Amino acid sequence: MKETTIHALLQLLALIANVSEGKISSKAEKIIRDILKRVVRTEKLNDYLNEFRSLVLKNHKINIRKE
Repeated sequence: MKETTIHALLQLLALIANVSEGKISSKAEKIIRDILKRVVRTEKLNDYLNEFRSLVLKNHKINIRKE
């Protein structure tokens, strides 16, 4: 998958992420991780997951901390 497509996917997922009480649920994070595993190389997975977290922070103006 092209890098620009992956970034667009991350932006979309960050916009629709279920954020409650200032955090992303462990279940939601697992779903995002599973989606990324299907479309990115393993060595880039954590980079993209961190990008997702940053986008959620930016879009929802919250502190990101897992349950």
